[in-house]
Amino acid sequence: MPGPTALVDLTTVKTHLNITTTTNDTELTSMIDRATPIIEKIVGPVIQRIITDEQHEPTGATLALIERPVVSITTCTEFVGKVAYTITIITDPTTSGTYTATLDSDKGVLTRWATSSPREWAGFVWVTYVAGRDSVPSNVEYATLELIRHMWDTQRGGVSQRPGFDAEGDVTPILGYLVPNRVIEGLLPDTRIDGFA
Repeated sequence: MPGPTALVDLTTVKTHLNITTTTNDTELTSMIDRATPIIEKIVGPVIQRIITDEQHEPTGATLALIERPVVSITTCTEFVGKVAYTITIITDPTTSGTYTATLDSDKGVLTRWATSSPREWAGFVWVTYVAGRDSVPSNVEYATLELIRHMWDTQRGGVSQRPGFDAEGDVTPILGYLVPNRVIEGLLPDTRIDGFA
């Protein structure tokens, strides 16, 4: 799949932390792995992945996919009773046919269309799609590096020595980790979950 394979690479992390030896490469690689789901919990998928047969029972003409942003729709099937209809993804609603939908990639919203007019989804919908991004936004990369710095410092007892960091008031728990608010604030333009917008 195209797109980024990691939020940051080991060389960039080492440069950010001013580390020149290879002694801690395994530990730093593990920190990259641990930081990735925390960052993606806040901003949504960055590394592209296939979401298979996500099921919806929409009311109205739109349905919101769980993972976003969305790179592309692989298949979209609407089940009306036992009959399956393949939905074609189009870019221009004026060209819509009976079984068509448009995609708002950033919001991950599919809108059902029929003959140039929005149409309510008529049954269960199963969607297979690719979620993620074509590249890592610079603010997401920097926030990832700062989260790794926080992990690195806390393991070495150096957090309290860093100016402007209050271990009791400047962190938010996410996925069991205490994430510095400066990391969360750096991600705000790309935030995808409630409570961080």
